[in-house]
Amino acid sequence: MDTAIKIRPDEFNLELFKKIQKVVGTLSPYQITISFSDSPTESNEEYEARLMRAITDLDAGKGVKFTMDELAELIKQKD
Repeated sequence: MDTAIKIRPDEFNLELFKKIQKVVGTLSPYQITISFSDSPTESNEEYEARLMRAITDLDAGKGVKFTMDELAELIKQKD
């Protein structure tokens, strides 16, 4: 099962990240995918097309994987 939670960029901060990390840390082996969209609203057709492109890219090895610790370090670097 997948769950998508959409938030505005200004809502994504270290406090929210720590809350997510706390919850996910108890849900092993689940994983988080964070994506960014420049389109605040999209039709179902646009969403499906974007999803299919993402799946195709992942199948072609065009993804980036990192651990929660690596993500935390990346966020520290951005602050």
